Amino acid sequence: MAENETEQLSSKFFNILKDTDLTKNANIQASSDNLANSIININKELNSETATAYLNEIEKINKEIPDFKEKKLAQMLTVIKDTLPSIQNPDVKEILDIPLIEYLAEKQSKEYNQEKENFEKRGKVAPKAVSDLIRDRRVANVQEFKKEADKSEGVSGGYIADEQATHNTFMLKRFYKKGAEVETTQQWMDRNDAVRELIGGNMYEQLLYNRAPKEELVTGYANSKLPDFVSKILYVRSKFLENSEHLGEILKETNVPKLADFEKAIAASHILGESDYHTQNLMVQNNNTVVKIDHGRSFMNFNKDFTSMLQDANEKFERFGYNENIEKGQLTFNVKEYSKSLNQMLNQLDNNQIDNIIDQKVDELVKNGFDAKGICPGKLDIKGLDTSVIFNNEQELRKYYKDNIKENLSNMKEIAKKVDIVAKYSNPSPDFENGKWLKDMANSPMQDPVAYAAHNDIQIEGKNALQWAHENNYKIEIPTSEVKTEKVTENQWSKNANGKWEETPIEVEKKQKEYRSIDPLKYILSRNQVAISKSEKEFLNQAINLGIKNNFDESYKENTRFKDNSIVKNLNKEDKTITNEIEKLAQKFVKNNSKNTITTEAMEKLYDDTLQIMKDKKLLTDQDIATIKNDKSFKERIKNTTEFINNENKFDISRTDKVYYKLARFYKKIGFKGIANDLKAKIDPETLNKINKFENVQNITSDIREVLMNNRSGKEGIQTARLNKMNIKLDIQPKLNTKPKNRKQESTQR
Repeated sequence: MAENETEQLSSKFFNILKDTDLTKNANIQASSDNLANSIININKELNSETATAYLNEIEKINKEIPDFKEKKLAQMLTVIKDTLPSIQNPDVKEILDIPLIEYLAEKQSKEYNQEKENFEKRGKVAPKAVSDLIRDRRVANVQEFKKEADKSEGVSGGYIADEQATHNTFMLKRFYKKGAEVETTQQWMDRNDAVRELIGGNMYEQLLYNRAPKEELVTGYANSKLPDFVSKILYVRSKFLENSEHLGEILKETNVPKLADFEKAIAASHILGESDYHTQNLMVQNNNTVVKIDHGRSFMNFNKDFTSMLQDANEKFERFGYNENIEKGQLTFNVKEYSKSLNQMLNQLDNNQIDNIIDQKVDELVKNGFDAKGICPGKLDIKGLDTSVIFNNEQELRKYYKDNIKENLSNMKEIAKKVDIVAKYSNPSPDFENGKWLKDMANSPMQDPVAYAAHNDIQIEGKNALQWAHENNYKIEIPTSEVKTEKVTENQWSKNANGKWEETPIEVEKKQKEYRSIDPLKYILSRNQVAISKSEKEFLNQAINLGIKNNFDESYKENTRFKDNSIVKNLNKEDKTITNEIEKLAQKFVKNNSKNTITTEAMEKLYDDTLQIMKDKKLLTDQDIATIKNDKSFKERIKNTTEFINNENKFDISRTDKVYYKLARFYKKIGFKGIANDLKAKIDPETLNKINKFENVQNITSDIREVLMNNRSGKEGIQTARLNKMNIKLDIQPKLNTKPKNRKQESTQR
């Protein structure tokens, strides 16, 4: 049996530790075998030799594999527990946990960094850092604490106490072991809060390190002579943070100090579904660092998506006064810092750690007489709709918190992606970036980060927001009218006629919203009551002119029709206005050169004058024009056009029609299809057919659009990228479905 267990452990360890570099896997397999053997030996007989062997194997693996303790150690401890349920000796369990405990101690303070001295034999005192951590993490007895004062804040039962061995100060919050003992609503809530506090406290510590207090269990008196009341209760102890003051008190000061890490506290609160991060549950340590305390309302307020996060957080910021503090400059909620904190914390907490923490805390509760029957996790469900769940046993409690916290972790990863887009805004105001972004976006009709940016003329990474969305295949997720509904019977607690709490089965509807993907511009146009912004109009103008398709392979021109035709009509009207101005230039040019041989200098000036019109209409930038003119294909075009117009003998075609045709070809090539079509429409169809036949045998090898793309790379605005994309689109045969950005550019300019 032991041999089989060793093989199982070794195989599972290897699956966790294996490397993509196959040359390393032989050593990893050997380390997995050695570690598995050491665990089997320590379970057979615990002594100094077996304990030291286990700890040495852990340290050896830690040196061989980067991020072992940070990302893999917790998984391996779970494997040990699942594979060897026979391990019941608490001393063995403590030895197995020592590497993880020491790692957490090292993370919490630089003072403890790299401090590692393993127990050589059972009973030897650990170094102070590890000793303190073990003391803080163990289940304590209330007799170890001396009451100093009653709890002054909040409504839950408890008191402030001195730990007699260390003289550290703790808050002890009292709760009943069994639901049948509760007599008031507050006592019922205290039980619910205690479970959330124990689980949440350990997760906050995982995310915030020393910016959150240590929260652990305290048992009641073991002395049977004491009143029954004492033996029926447990406590959650919370270690006071040194040199700290409530955030609310700091914000009342005339000169508020510059505060750091507010974004970290809020990010952790959002990841752990905190519903109560007001100024009394945040503290300021050392007069500059914001820290999070009191986790009894964790896991009650999960956010399904970015929009719900905006609305919920803004409502809390208004209610807690944070928006007012931000407007006064007393507090910042910098979107870049919030984004950075979210991404960092989402990498620090994984599903294995969630399972480990929940199992450990529930095991401690059950071992000390706690009955989970009657526990209610809260009114806000992960699905975003109000619900009420009552647990019948500790297995339901475990499953609920594991499932919901993991699902919220997944949701927050998607929310973090949207926050990251806001953090990439190129030109927001300092006020917006430092906290006003939350209120502004929550109150906007556009609560998607790309739609908001486009609607407010904000660039993303230096580009038009809709261009950025097109290049990054970005889609907006919106709820549909469909909602999945399922009826289930659940037990809920309520008072009976005698004033006693009892559970009653009721039928509950559980609902979940459905979502669908939509193109950002299509989403914006669907908001009929909202006027179109400058950057939206710019992108739409170019997209329609060029016949560009969105990432759903839909034509933007077609997408505008479901709203009304006014947008297309206005854009077409603008094209015709530009065409008319170009027509006047062409006619003047022909009139001034009716009897002369046209020079390339004169022809180039005509092209320059038309490009100036495009600049005046803000359809081309100075850099666009410079790029076009500096490319050799532009010079070839001028030469080709000059020769074509001067060739009077071979064609019975007017100079005016020739100029219209060449300018039309030019504007089609640089991305203005509407203008090109309007210019061609001024030529008689028979004449146009003659020119087309001749032009089919003319070639110019270079392409201005490709040069534009290479010189600009889309960083100066929308012009270059859309020219590049349309170049590819126009060169693809209609029946091909290959994505344009993956096709090689093979067109030639005529």
